[in-house]
Amino acid sequence: MINSTPGSAFRRQKVCNVPRTSSRLALHHRLVLLAARLLLTLRHRRLVRDFRRVHGYLPDPARPRSYVEKILWRKLFDRNPRFVTFTDKLAAKAYTAERLPELPLPETLWTGKRLDEAPAALLAGPIVLKANNGCGTNVIVEDGKPGAEELVARGRELMAARWRRDEWAYGQIEPMLFLEQWLPLDTGTMPMDIKVYIACGIPANVWTADRKGQRSLTLDPEGNPVPGRDSGYPREDQALPFSPQLGALAREAAALAPVLAEGIDFLRVDFLVSGGRLYAGELTVYSSSGTERLANRQLERRLTHLWDLRESHFLRQRHGGLKGLYANALRAAESDRMSGHPQDISAI
Repeated sequence: MINSTPGSAFRRQKVCNVPRTSSRLALHHRLVLLAARLLLTLRHRRLVRDFRRVHGYLPDPARPRSYVEKILWRKLFDRNPRFVTFTDKLAAKAYTAERLPELPLPETLWTGKRLDEAPAALLAGPIVLKANNGCGTNVIVEDGKPGAEELVARGRELMAARWRRDEWAYGQIEPMLFLEQWLPLDTGTMPMDIKVYIACGIPANVWTADRKGQRSLTLDPEGNPVPGRDSGYPREDQALPFSPQLGALAREAAALAPVLAEGIDFLRVDFLVSGGRLYAGELTVYSSSGTERLANRQLERRLTHLWDLRESHFLRQRHGGLKGLYANALRAAESDRMSGHPQDISAI
């Protein structure tokens, strides 16, 4: 286990202002936000329709009030250049190695644009074929399957594919293929994946999953299981058993993740688990493209409260004209949301 101790990010302390139920937002700001909502709803009808289909209500893309609405808002507005680094799998690996050199990474064995130029011995596996701009497109090669010819064809498909879903950062990446070391991921009573949700430097929750066994468990940053089921594995019989070792891994991941998310209003930091040890995974800007449901409403409220859009790249920039009017109104709305009396975030 990496020698790291949880920082003040998730100790019980007064670090978050909880929004009040009444609003003192000025009338002109409310009018600007209302007009922006109408315009954005009309302009992005498909996104709004998809959101309603998944979540059962119409979002407010101009003044987001929930975690998943903020993911939608990020798609529409935030063009942080660092998002490209995080979304590019190869650039993210380099960034992680620089920020956390003590955290092991799966080794990159080859990079290129044509898989038929890769060493033939590598293609027999065990390896993982990835596209640096892909999402859900990884190909695991074991015992020579899929074969080299099929793998090369798959590589051509990956090079031609573009991840769309209105996630800006993917479109800024120069496509590249790479072959990565295959890790024998843990399964059974241990997770193979650990994902830490970080808002403004504070770990909000830790999701652990055994994808092979189709089981998951959500924990708090101190490694304690929380009630409820997530949308990935929603049934009660899909709960991953809790153990002290699982709790320790969750605490370790929650302590490491803020280092990688420093200076970002929201980031999901992913880890792999092999041999009971954490390995670096991916850095996720558009978590599940805003379609997921967390284990319970309390977690969603906590994450929503912690994610302060004033810390976003968009609201840190100066804008003129109508965009400036909107940015000022949203800043005021976020300030109003956060203007209640400080409370202990662990109680949210």
